[in-house]
Amino acid sequence: MSDELVVDDAENVAVQSQVTSVEAPQRTTTKLELWSYYIYYVGNNGLAGFNFGPAQFQNLLFLAGYDPTQEPFTAACGKNGCVLPYLGQVRDINSIVLLTNGISFAIQAVLLLAIGAWADYGYWRSNPPKLHQRFGTTDEA
Repeated sequence: MSDELVVDDAENVAVQSQVTSVEAPQRTTTKLELWSYYIYYVGNNGLAGFNFGPAQFQNLLFLAGYDPTQEPFTAACGKNGCVLPYLGQVRDINSIVLLTNGISFAIQAVLLLAIGAWADYGYWRSNPPKLHQRFGTTDEA
């Protein structure tokens, strides 16, 4: 790549200079690393569907639920509340939504801890830490 440079403003002399850039070789990202990053991103930031999902889930539970003052599944939800059997107990639909949200959060946390390190795009990507270095042990017997 060449650029035109002005050496002296008084004389306005232009010279051609060769500018070479020294770039480190680019590493190719594997499909596993890319998908790990996608899953990490969705778990960390959420998607529009996941933000709308709990509201729609609660609506579907309301449509499937029944009035707790009546026999199970004989009267639709009304002013007396709305319940459904869930995890071995009859629960209010609001409780079902909150429990499901908590369970999904726990699953996301486990997934992020398990695969989050695979999505590293930084300088140390090619040098994964070895367990003996991390815990201060040596591999010498």
